Amino acid sequence: MRFILLLILLFLMAFVAIGIADTIPSVPDSVIESHDSTTQTAVQLSTQSPADNFAYPLSPERKEKLISYSRFTNTWRFAGFAINIIIILAFLYSGLSGRFQTWASRIFKKKILIWLFYFILLLLFLFITDLPFSYYRDFVVEHNYGFSNQTAGEWFGESLKSEIVAFIFGFPIVAMLYWLI
Repeated sequence: MRFILLLILLFLMAFVAIGIADTIPSVPDSVIESHDSTTQTAVQLSTQSPADNFAYPLSPERKEKLISYSRFTNTWRFAGFAINIIIILAFLYSGLSGRFQTWASRIFKKKILIWLFYFILLLLFLFITDLPFSYYRDFVVEHNYGFSNQTAGEWFGESLKSEIVAFIFGFPIVAMLYWLI
């Protein structure tokens, strides 16, 4: 039975990967016509430089701003990853994880309810510890670059919705993995 559930989990992950693969742009239809026109199109594409026909639609200032934003987000991916690892390690090595489990086992006797309560406490802890970084990254920076028009309250509401979605999709996976162990 556990093997079947593991297979179902793998299939679900495969469907997500397929959904991501569908967002990759496809080859234009003008390139895929008949054999003769495809050969001619390919020859035309190889002899023309893309820069010859390209006019950048943004002002140079806006382009620099977008490049700066791109650099920030690329840098932040690594910094955010390191911060999240530090937060998780602090959570594990501070004994807080054990305390959460103890609290959950004192309140509930069924394993599934213990896992549920622990998962809720874990998500709450991660949400609170990541809140300052998330506020800066997703609210302040987005406003500085002109990509957001949300108020702080709207941003916080969206963050809470994101946590609810993480719980709805995360807990069944965590429960299944605990059950498989």
